[in-house]
Amino acid sequence: TVGKKGKEKNELDAAGLFLDEDTQQIYIADSENGRVQVMSVHGKYLRNFGRTILGQPWGIVANGDHIFVTDAHYYSLFKFCKNTLELIDSTKGSKESQLNEPLGICIDNNGDVYIADNHKVCIFSSDLKYKST
Repeated sequence: TVGKKGKEKNELDAAGLFLDEDTQQIYIADSENGRVQVMSVHGKYLRNFGRTILGQPWGIVANGDHIFVTDAHYYSLFKFCKNTLELIDSTKGSKESQLNEPLGICIDNNGDVYIADNHKVCIFSSDLKYKST
C-alpha cells in the first residue's frame, strides 16, 4: 500500500496511475487534490506537479518525453514535458475537440492519443491536434 487518503504529500485521492518502466516511477492522477504525484515503485514520495493548472486529473499516460493527463473538471487533455514537468500544451477551450468528461487515456504505437470521453472516444495526434471521434 502506498500513501493514504488526504491532501498532503504522499496522501492521495486518486483516479489513475501510470508506471514509467524506464525510471521506475509511478505517476498518480491525484484527482480530488488537483495534481499529479510522482512516487518511486517502493512508495517513496518524489514530487508533485500541475497543482495550479489541473482541476481534476483523471487519466494519465506517458510516451517518450511527454506525460498526458485528462482533466474531468476542465474538460481537457494536458501535455507535460516529463523532464521539466512544465505544461507544453492543452486542448482547453478547443471547440474542435469538444471534450465533455475525459477520463481514460491510452497511446498507440504511432503516438496518437485516445481518450474515453462521455460515451465516445476522441483521437488526438501527439501534438494535441484533434483527429477524429
